[in-house]
Amino acid sequence: IEIAIKECCGRNNFEVLALNVQPNHVHLVISLPRGMTDIKALQLIKGFTSFLLFRLVPDFRKRYKKGKFWSKGSFSSTVGFTELESVVEYVKNQDIHHSR
Repeated sequence: IEIAIKECCGRNNFEVLALNVQPNHVHLVISLPRGMTDIKALQLIKGFTSFLLFRLVPDFRKRYKKGKFWSKGSFSSTVGFTELESVVEYVKNQDIHHSR
């Protein structure tokens, strides 16, 4: 999934600042092009990654009978320059956080 997310971001000029994939969720900090909304970026990422996974691994779809890889839920927030470093560190340290 990490490769698919990075590919989607590259195709859409999203700069990946931090990415951490957990077994049941993803943390992602990206810089979007001017005029791009977080909602649109999320639609592009979820759509492209699920399409790619189902295309490259045909049996993968058997686990997701309704054809939905991603859940409906999501969270996004704008991060200012003063907060950026701490948010990137938070995402990078999710392995430690979730191992407790």
